[in-house]
Amino acid sequence: MVKAADIEGLLRRYVEDKDLERADALFLIYTSPRDEAAKTLNARYGRRGAISSVIEDLKNIGVERIERYERTEDTDEPIEIVVKDAFKSMCLNLVKEVIEVKKQQLSRKARELLYTILLLYSGEEFIKRDALCAAYYVLFREILTHRNMDSLVNELRIIYVVHYISGDYIYLSPLFADVVQELKDIMPIVEIKISWPSEGVKSA
Repeated sequence: MVKAADIEGLLRRYVEDKDLERADALFLIYTSPRDEAAKTLNARYGRRGAISSVIEDLKNIGVERIERYERTEDTDEPIEIVVKDAFKSMCLNLVKEVIEVKKQQLSRKARELLYTILLLYSGEEFIKRDALCAAYYVLFREILTHRNMDSLVNELRIIYVVHYISGDYIYLSPLFADVVQELKDIMPIVEIKISWPSEGVKSA
């Protein structure tokens, strides 16, 4: 078993080294499926090798296998919760700095999708893909294909909006509520106008 203090110490070492990539890799492998963690890392950094490096570091502090719900020796918390809390505490400001730079590179459609996500967001950690597509069509009068959606979602992985995809569900970053304020200045201004049909001509 591993101690929460050791997990936190490993993350602190990455932060002190200004190595957000490996801190991100540790965060992702404990909070998302392994293949999706690799996709998110690749979207953010153009590579996914940090996962192997972090796994080796975890082995050195006593982690034999990556299991999200395995509990720590000293606090008896699931490692996933320890990692989430530590990442938010130590890395949130670094993440916001990255977002400030990267958000300017988002395509118009990715900004529209971001607006749609915010409109549907109710505090749940996921949004159904079909609901997102339907809302996007209502707002922007365009049908998003599966391929288009995946491409836009990859852009939103970069700025810590999307965490991973699983089946028909798009999971939002555990940091979404903490970073959304940083993103409002790049979202479109959407005005919805409602008009009623005329009552028609009255009969004589």
